[in-house]
Amino acid sequence: MGYICPACVEYLSQRNPERFHSSGEYAEALRRYPEPIWATTEEAHRVERELGQMSSWK
Repeated sequence: MGYICPACVEYLSQRNPERFHSSGEYAEALRRYPEPIWATTEEAHRVERELGQMSSWK
């Protein structure tokens, strides 16, 4: 996990706007959420696994 360069954000947004945000949307997200939600990559993966298990409860 990490940051992406502005030129890459713009390129991806132009290639596939349905999947990737514009550079303006990315900048706004960084402004609103300057710190990671989870402290480590391992913690983020653990939450992903838990959410995946929860979706199978249906």
